[in-house]
Amino acid sequence: MFILIGYGSCVTLYDIIMIKIFISIFIFITFTMAFAEIGPEELIDRLGSSDDKLVKDAISALEGYGTGAVSPLIDTLSTDDDRLKRNAIIVLGRLSDKRAIEPLIVMLGSNDELTGVYASQALWRIGEPAVLPLISTLKSEDYQIKLNAVKTLGRIGDNRAVDDLIKLCNDNSEMIRAYAVNSLGYIKDKRAIETLFNALVSDNEFVGRYAVEALMHLGTPSVPLLIGGLKHENTYVRMKCASALGRIGDRDAVEPLIEAMWDKNEQVRGASANALGFIGDRRAFEILFVKMGDDDPHVQAYASDAIIRLGNFSIDFLIKRLNDEDEPIRVNAAKILGRMGDRRAVPALTEILMKDKSYLSRAYAASALGFIGDNSSIDILCTALGDENSLVRLHSIEALSRIGSPSVEALIFCLTSTRENVREGACEALGFIADIRAIEPLIHTLNLYDSSYEKAKNALVHIGSPSVEILILHLKDGTIRNKAFIAETLGSIGDNRAVPYLCNSLLNDDDKMKIASAAALGTIGDKEAVPVLCTILEGSYSEEVKISAVESLELINDRASIPVLTRSLNIEGERVNLAILNALHVMKQIDKPDSIILLLNSSNPLVRASAASVLGVTGKEEAVEPLIAILDDKDDKVRIEAVKALGNIGDPRSVEPLIKRLYDEKQVIQTAAVRALGRIGEPSVEPLIKLLRIEHAFINFYVINGLVHVGKPAIAPMIALLRDKDNLVRQDAVKVLIRIGDNSAVEPLIEALKDDDRYVRAYAITALGNIGDERAVEPISKSVDEYDSLSRINAVYALAHIGEPAKDTLLKNLTSDSPVIRACAVKALGYMGNKDVVPELISAMNDSDIQVRMNGAISLGSLEDNRALDVLIKALKDDYKYVRLEAANALLSIGDKRAVTPLNEALNIEGDDEVRGALKNAIRMLGQR
Repeated sequence: MFILIGYGSCVTLYDIIMIKIFISIFIFITFTMAFAEIGPEELIDRLGSSDDKLVKDAISALEGYGTGAVSPLIDTLSTDDDRLKRNAIIVLGRLSDKRAIEPLIVMLGSNDELTGVYASQALWRIGEPAVLPLISTLKSEDYQIKLNAVKTLGRIGDNRAVDDLIKLCNDNSEMIRAYAVNSLGYIKDKRAIETLFNALVSDNEFVGRYAVEALMHLGTPSVPLLIGGLKHENTYVRMKCASALGRIGDRDAVEPLIEAMWDKNEQVRGASANALGFIGDRRAFEILFVKMGDDDPHVQAYASDAIIRLGNFSIDFLIKRLNDEDEPIRVNAAKILGRMGDRRAVPALTEILMKDKSYLSRAYAASALGFIGDNSSIDILCTALGDENSLVRLHSIEALSRIGSPSVEALIFCLTSTRENVREGACEALGFIADIRAIEPLIHTLNLYDSSYEKAKNALVHIGSPSVEILILHLKDGTIRNKAFIAETLGSIGDNRAVPYLCNSLLNDDDKMKIASAAALGTIGDKEAVPVLCTILEGSYSEEVKISAVESLELINDRASIPVLTRSLNIEGERVNLAILNALHVMKQIDKPDSIILLLNSSNPLVRASAASVLGVTGKEEAVEPLIAILDDKDDKVRIEAVKALGNIGDPRSVEPLIKRLYDEKQVIQTAAVRALGRIGEPSVEPLIKLLRIEHAFINFYVINGLVHVGKPAIAPMIALLRDKDNLVRQDAVKVLIRIGDNSAVEPLIEALKDDDRYVRAYAITALGNIGDERAVEPISKSVDEYDSLSRINAVYALAHIGEPAKDTLLKNLTSDSPVIRACAVKALGYMGNKDVVPELISAMNDSDIQVRMNGAISLGSLEDNRALDVLIKALKDDYKYVRLEAANALLSIGDKRAVTPLNEALNIEGDDEVRGALKNAIRMLGQR
C-alpha cells in the first residue's frame, strides 16, 4: 500500500509510520533537554502552580526523571498545599514505584476528599503490588482510609482481596458494606455470590442497590440465586432480583419472570415486564400482552415497551389480536402496532377504524395509522373525520397531520363535505400541515356560517404570512360573503400589509365589517391606522363601531389619539365613555381634565370610578377638590379609586380627607389611604402622629404603615416621639424607625435601650440591628445581660446583622462572667457566618454552661468547618441531651464521613429517643454522600 506525494513520487505506509516515530522521539528529546538543567525539587515546586500548562510540563518532566523523583515526591505528601500534594500523587501513580504504596495509603485518609480520590487512582495504577498492603489496611480504625482502600481494591480487581471484602460486608458502617459489595462485583469472583445475595436481601436498601449491580457484574452464576429471590417476602428484593435478571439476560430466567408478572406488587410486575423485554424471548409475549391491561399504568407501559423490544415476530400475533372479542385487547394491540410502525398492520387497522363498534378501538386504530404513516390510509382517515365520536375524530386529525403533505388534497376535498364535523377536522389537520395549497379552499370555508369558520380561520393563521395576499384579494373583490371573517383572520395573522385595506373597509363597509376591521387594526398595532380610527370616533357611527375603534386606539397606544379621545368624552353614551376612560387609563395621559372631571358626577358608579382612576394616573392638580368631594361616595369602587388618585397626585390638601378614610368600613380602602398618605409624604406626618396619640386600636396599624410609606420625612418626628410620656406611642415610633432604617436615628435608639418599657427596648435593638451601625455594638451587647429574654433574642440577631464590626465585641463577650452573654455571643457569631471564629467557638464547647455548649454546636454546624470535628464528636457524650442532639446535627452539616464511626458508637450507647433519631439521620445521610 502506498500514498502519492508531489508529482508522481510515493512512499509506503511503513515510511509514514517511521517518520511519525522519528518526530515523536525528536519532540521527547527536545522537551527532556529543555528541562535537563532543572532538578526534581524545582519541578515539584511547580506542581503547586496555578498555571495549568506549567504543572502539566512539570508532571511530564518528573516522569522523565523516573525513580529518581520518587523520594522527593513522597516527601512532598506532607505539605499543607492540597494542589501540590494532589499533583505529586498523580506523578507517583504514573511512576508506579512500590516505595510510594505506603505513603499513598496514608493519603487515602486525607481531610481533603479529592486528595483521597487521587491517592486511590494512583494505587490503582500501581496495581498488583499494592494489593496486599491495601488488604492490611482494611483493619485500619481510620474510617476514611478503610473506605478508600475498599474502593481501590475493587478497581484493581485482584481476587486475593475477596475473602477480606466478604468479611467487610458485615461491617458496622453502611458505606463500608456498600463499597465492599461494589468491589466484589468488580472482581467477579464466584465465592462472593452468596454474600452479595445476602446483602441484597438485607433490610438496608442502600447496600442492596450496590448488591444488585454486583450480581449483574457476576452474570450467569448469579442467576439461580436471583431466580430464588423472585419469591422473597420483601417487595424491594423481588423487584431488584427481577431487574438484575433482565440486565444479565439469561433465558433460564424467562419462566420465573413470567410467573413474577402475577406478583401482587405493581413495582415487581413492572420490573419483571422490563426484564422480559431485555431478555427478548418470545415465550414472554402472551403474558406481556395480557399485562398491557394491568391495573397499574406503569406496568402497562413496561409491558408495552417490552413487546416492542421483542421485535417483528410479534406483528402477526398483534394483528390477530385486533379481532379479539375483548375491547382492551384490541385497543392495546392497536397502540403497540402504531408504535412499531410496521405497514403490514395497515389493512387490519383500517378494518377496525371502519367497522369496530368500540370508539376506543377506532380511535387508537386511527392513531396507529398516523404513526405508521402509510398513504393508503389517508382516505379512510378522512372518512373518520365524520365519526360520531369526538375522540375518534381527534385521533384522525392527528393521524392525518402526521402523514402530512400527502394528505392535503384529500383534506381539501373534505372541506366540501356536507358534514360539519368532517369540515372542522379537515380544517384542523390542514392548519397543522400548513401547506399553501390549502389557503384558497380554507378562505372559501369562511363563507360558511357554522363552527367550521373558526377552524378555518385558525388554520389560515397557522399557515400565516403566505395567506395574507390572498386574503387581501378577497377582501377587495368581495367574492367571500362574510368579509368580517376575513378581517378577523388578517388581524389574527398580524401582518401590516393588510392595514390600508382594513382602513378602507372601516370607512366604507357595513357595521359588522367596520367592527371587525377596527378590531383587526388594533390587533396588528400599526400607527398608520390611528387617523382613520380617530375619524370613526368623531364621526356619525354606531356605538358598537366607536367602542371597537376606541379599544383599538388603546391597543396601538399612540399619543396622537389622546386629544380626540379626550374631546369625545361626554359627547358619547356611557358605554363609549367607559371605553375611552379605559383607553386613557392605559395611556396615562390626557389633554385637558375638564371633561373627565365632569364624569365624576355621572349616575353610573363605574363611570365615576373610571374617571377618578384616569385623573390619578395622569396627575392633574385641578382634579384634587373634585376627587376629595367623591371620597364619601356610596360606592366602594368609587371611593377606592378616588383615594388612589389623590395619593398619586400628592397634593397636601388631600391629607385630612384621606385620614378620615382610615376609618372607612372597608379594609381595602383603609390600606389604600395609608399608601396614599405615604405618597403625599411630609405633609402627612403631623396628622398621622396625632392619631398615634389618640388611637391604639385597629387604626394604629394603618397609621404606622402610613408613616413608613412617608419615609425619611418621618424620621425626625419619630425620634422626637421616643421621649413621649406614652409608652405605646414610643413603641410605635420605634416600629416606624425599624422599617425606615436610617442611621440618623442611631444615637436616639441607643438611648431608647434604657427605656422602662421592655417592648421599646426590644424594638430599639431590632432597629439598631437593621441599620447596622457599629456604634450600636457595645450598647446592644450590654443590653443582653441587663434586660429580659425578648431583648436577648433580638440582640443576637441584631449583632449578627451588624456583622464584622460586632465580631471583636462578641469574641470578648465569650469570656464574660455572665453565661447569658456568652451564650448569646456564641449564637451571634454563628449567624455571622465568618469561619475565622471557629477556634473560639471550639473553645466555647468546653464552657460550663449547657446553653453555651448547645449554641456552640449549632454555630459550628452552620459554619460547616471540619476543624470542629473532634470537639463535636466529643460532644456526642455530653451530659445534656440537647448538646448531644445539636452535635449530631452539626456533624451532619459539616459532612465529613470520618464522623460516621463515632456516630455509630454514640448510637450504641445513647438512651434518649430524640437524640437517637438525630444520630440515625446523620449516619444515614453521611452514608449517602
